[in-house]
Amino acid sequence: MVINADPRVFEQIALSRLPELQVANGLFRATAKLDGVEDQGPPPTALSAACIVLVGLRRADEVGLDQPFATGALRTTVLGALSGPEAHAGDIGLALWAESRDDGGAIGELTASLQRVAARKFDTLPLEQLAWAVTGLTEASVLAGDAGQLVSLREEATAALVSRAEDSGLFAEEGKRRNAHAAPVGNQFHVLNSLCQTMRADSGTETAGLAQSLATALLELQRPDGSWPGLVDPHRGEACLLYTSPSPRDRTRSRMPSSA
Repeated sequence: MVINADPRVFEQIALSRLPELQVANGLFRATAKLDGVEDQGPPPTALSAACIVLVGLRRADEVGLDQPFATGALRTTVLGALSGPEAHAGDIGLALWAESRDDGGAIGELTASLQRVAARKFDTLPLEQLAWAVTGLTEASVLAGDAGQLVSLREEATAALVSRAEDSGLFAEEGKRRNAHAAPVGNQFHVLNSLCQTMRADSGTETAGLAQSLATALLELQRPDGSWPGLVDPHRGEACLLYTSPSPRDRTRSRMPSSA
């Protein structure tokens, strides 16, 4: 299904909502505030959300799109937060992606952080984090070359990502959960982006083929209204149907003979 829509409409929607998602410490809410719902508690923030916003704002600056944020201040906040214990490999990958859209001054520092956090165990990362790491390392290596073993890290991360490709065209979650039957479909789009970035950087035939297979699989999963199922089975290449498992008490009741 092809949806005809001007991307600028979505740009304006995003920019109009972003200010209300930012909190006092400079980071962003992990989820949007629900209209008409009072007393939702303290705003949950996520470093990943701030990193994603930073990537988007860098892209907006590149194309000359007016936006109400001080991108430099957000960069400083993100880099400071990345030194904390809550930072994971995906956050650093996103920050590398954003940094590659700037002067790249923090690429060496971020690469060292990723090397320390990931500890070269890319095969154990959640799929979303691995995809972000590959994207960030790829974009940063295009700008900075092999600074701080950047290229070797990218090759390791990319190999770990490629190893998760299923025959269905979709990608499996963590290496230890290859048999998991339910995976967020959004992670597949993160993988597609990372494969496309790698393909642009290397013109690798293997990456190009995987990107084509994944795109085809996602198009086959698309619903008539243009949406996608929230969960997919990477092994079967199918949408996952959610159901409520009966409790042990329910099972006991179902086995009781009827009094009729």
